[in-house]
Amino acid sequence: MKQALKQAVEEARSKAQTMAEALRVNLLEVLEVSEGGVSFVDRVEPVFAARAAVAAETPVSPGQIEVRASVTIRYRISSK
Repeated sequence: MKQALKQAVEEARSKAQTMAEALRVNLLEVLEVSEGGVSFVDRVEPVFAARAAVAAETPVSPGQIEVRASVTIRYRISSK
């Protein structure tokens, strides 16, 4: 979860920098950061799930879990 939040912050910063360059402004200080939430997505392959249900006596959920996070960051800007 921490890694997903860190990546979300890095992505937000990168996008903000790209927009600032296009607008010909500088990013100054961070005014506000808010977490939009973290979600977990179970990415189960149907074929493997069926095989696992037959082969295993204990409940098994094969596949991967994807963790998603979103953040909103507001910056103070200045003209170049």
